[in-house]
Amino acid sequence: MPQVIDIQKEMDTRTFLEGRHVDTPPEELEAAFATLARYRDGGIFAGGFSGVSRWERHRNGDEIVHVL
Repeated sequence: MPQVIDIQKEMDTRTFLEGRHVDTPPEELEAAFATLARYRDGGIFAGGFSGVSRWERHRNGDEIVHVL
């Protein structure tokens, strides 16, 4: 049976990350992103930030990004 996830409730527990940059410490990223569900060898995550992120290369699979 599918699990219902309240995305807004999860996001209410997170801090919006202002001014993300390539050297943002991992603990600041963890505070901004919630793990909504595990999926295969990855997961479904939600978060919010302004700024830029480092280019990522995924050698073992694809990444799907949905921006709202």
